[in-house]
Amino acid sequence: MRATLRDRVLHGVVCSIAILLAVCAGVALGGCSRENPEQEIRADLTANFDEIKELDEATVSEISSGMDASAFEAYGIAPEDVVRLLLDGFDYEIGTVSVDEDGKTATAEVSVTCKSATGVSDAAAQAATELMEEIMTDPSGAELLSDEDAMNARIGQVVLAALDALEIRETTVEVPYAKTDGVWQVSDSSWIAGMFQ
Repeated sequence: MRATLRDRVLHGVVCSIAILLAVCAGVALGGCSRENPEQEIRADLTANFDEIKELDEATVSEISSGMDASAFEAYGIAPEDVVRLLLDGFDYEIGTVSVDEDGKTATAEVSVTCKSATGVSDAAAQAATELMEEIMTDPSGAELLSDEDAMNARIGQVVLAALDALEIRETTVEVPYAKTDGVWQVSDSSWIAGMFQ
């Protein structure tokens, strides 16, 4: 039972982060077109990162709409709650923007502060262990074991608590840009995963 419970909690936490990463990659930074490449890129980064930093309901809705709600349904978790928890504490600072000599590619360094996915496995394992101990010591634990819906709801609470408790870290990512048809655009989204390291 311990491995099964641990696996269920771990699955919930990992799915939450994996889905958020995939959605963030899909909500790609837009393009910009002005005369000064560095200013254009800074303006584009600012416009897009500010949406995440401010995390208003429209942004939460946009990000969560790309998530597979069925992954959370059994646990009573709303995708919007996952987005809010994972992006709570998000901040950024744009560093250097280096435009290559060819004038067609550039790299922007951005210092990002957000929750780290690095400790997800440990956090999920710890949460599963604590839940198992709770079930074994609490008189209502037997009821949870016999009621799958109640167990799933409790797992959902544990998953949300684990996401909420993830450590906030600062990391620097390099965002690649390319100029296509006179417009500077992010050329690769693989850097997004680095934000959550």
